[in-house]
Amino acid sequence: MDGNTERAGATHRLRSEKAVLRRSALRRRAGRTDAERSAARAGIAAALRRLPDVLPAVGTVTVCSYLPLGSEPLPPDAAALLAAGGLRVLLPVARPDEPLDWREWRPGAEIRPAAHGLDELAGTDLGAAAIKDAAAVLAPALLVDRAGRRLGRGGGYYDRSLALLDDAVAPAPGGLDGPPVPGGSSGSGGPPVPEGSSGSGGPAVPDESGRTDGSDGSGGANGSGGAPLLIAVLFDDELVPEPLPVEVFDRPVQYAVTPSGGLTALGG
Repeated sequence: MDGNTERAGATHRLRSEKAVLRRSALRRRAGRTDAERSAARAGIAAALRRLPDVLPAVGTVTVCSYLPLGSEPLPPDAAALLAAGGLRVLLPVARPDEPLDWREWRPGAEIRPAAHGLDELAGTDLGAAAIKDAAAVLAPALLVDRAGRRLGRGGGYYDRSLALLDDAVAPAPGGLDGPPVPGGSSGSGGPPVPEGSSGSGGPAVPDESGRTDGSDGSGGANGSGGAPLLIAVLFDDELVPEPLPVEVFDRPVQYAVTPSGGLTALGG
């Protein structure tokens, strides 16, 4: 067996393992009751209300969020909740094989149907590079491990967008060497398919999103010119101790926000 054949076989096995994990995670989400989802969203909302307290307060502070699907733990009113905390909120627009574009949320903004059963914000495109002005990026995920390896739905939209940040260095919350958001934990190191799909084949679809730069001239909306905090939003049991399979293009996250744990540092 030559090297190329061996690598191809390893890649196939890894992607098959990811597909199995996705199917299992989607089944768990589909089986949650409305009461469980409501309780989880209340816990996530409480953590998000405290997010402005740990972000650099320099100039306009921008956060990239997303419009959740019905089975996800992010509250549907997350954009309004974050904006009420004084944050500028961007929501993603997904286009095939491209990084996410971004549009600014404002009260009363129109939300309209988009491809793949998603919703998107109506408005002006700010460009894929607008993510560089964010102090934090909330990323949908099906699973995340304690090292920050993230398993999404397989469309690659967030991986392509997060790759735009590769030259920047992310801070830690509180300045960011301080503690995690109250209610969180420090964490320790050991990161698609549409709902109801098998995940075993066919074209990938966007992650859970509907997904000019907007800079205020202060070195990025995070006030430091560094990368934003990358935060996965999960149910409690989706932050897992076992290492998740990753490929070279998979981008890790530094934090998870869960209903019971709040904002939790990963990879430490």
